[in-house]
Amino acid sequence: MVQRFSSLISGAATLVGFSVVALPANYASAATIKFDDQGLSGPSSFREAGPAQTLDIATSDGNARIEDGVVLSTTTNLPANQSSVYGTGSQSVLPGADPSLENPITATFENSISNFSLDVFNGLNQDTQYTVADDIGNSATFSLPPNLDGGTRTIGFEAAGDEVTIMSNADPYDFFIDNITFNEDLPEDLPEPMSVTNADTSSMDSDSVTNGDTPPTSSEVIPEPSSVLGTIAFGILSAGYMVRRKLKQV
Repeated sequence: MVQRFSSLISGAATLVGFSVVALPANYASAATIKFDDQGLSGPSSFREAGPAQTLDIATSDGNARIEDGVVLSTTTNLPANQSSVYGTGSQSVLPGADPSLENPITATFENSISNFSLDVFNGLNQDTQYTVADDIGNSATFSLPPNLDGGTRTIGFEAAGDEVTIMSNADPYDFFIDNITFNEDLPEDLPEPMSVTNADTSSMDSDSVTNGDTPPTSSEVIPEPSSVLGTIAFGILSAGYMVRRKLKQV
């Protein structure tokens, strides 16, 4: 009888376990990277900063690596942000800048992400376009005003994959980033991009293409949390019912 009871409990656990295994992939944790909060600081100019710095930063959804730029603080001629920022610039407009500073700045993530946004600061005294792109073909391009005319915007897109580049479409280049967020809703006041590219638009009309929107396949459809909880509850109740019924037959 004890052996039969153990078998029943094992079967019930299997049933409950099946309900848990049936859950969709992990819901990613929302994450934000602010360079001040990381305790990062640097000089006020590229000339003093030296070669490009690679930053490895722990987030709530795994590690992130940011590279091809340097950390500056109270940056000269950057009135829009006098905290710590991460930036890059070319030698032709920034004498003394190290040649290792590159365009684009690259952010690589331990896990695949979604909904990437950040603050970009234009270091040039002219309107400049910036493109954010992931490694599977999604991208969006935005225009920023000149440095001394505000020079900053929060830009973003419905990213995927595990790498995002932030690129100035101008050459020479001079720009900075801060307040990186991912795995959360895009800001409601996000400006309209000048252009958008999707990873797969083969089944979509040009009028229906929006910032990163592609129709999910059946394998990509994620059930609502309420239906997930319902499945778990049903599995537990069914397992309990099976155990009680079998015990009555013993």
